[in-house]
Amino acid sequence: MRPSPRAIAGWLLLMPLSSASAQNPAPAPPARTYFVYVVSEAVDQIQLLRFGPGGLTLDHTVTTGMMPTDVDGPHGVAVAADGKHYFVSLGHGAPYGSLWKYTTGDDKPSGRVELGLFPATVAVSPDGYRPTW
Repeated sequence: MRPSPRAIAGWLLLMPLSSASAQNPAPAPPARTYFVYVVSEAVDQIQLLRFGPGGLTLDHTVTTGMMPTDVDGPHGVAVAADGKHYFVSLGHGAPYGSLWKYTTGDDKPSGRVELGLFPATVAVSPDGYRPTW
């Protein structure tokens, strides 16, 4: 049986630092830049993070959804294989969730389809254009 995340977090807080870990040098920063999309359910935002030789930075933020006075709830995000589009599943709606297609680079919505109740995760097929949830 796997321990709960809360139990692991508590264990990590109580674990003493050993002198061996203090002697190990910090890992070298990455030689190239990586990007990762992160969605924030509570504020209906998509954020592009940049991780590279200069560290971790927020590249930019995009607001998503159709209901400005209520949470649409982005849950899943996946990038197409060719890198030209990314897909975001919104778990909330009136009454159903939806899947949004955005273009990378300018983050403009290029498609949307209504789904069933509370679609949370999203994945993209190997050809890059058949999202599944």
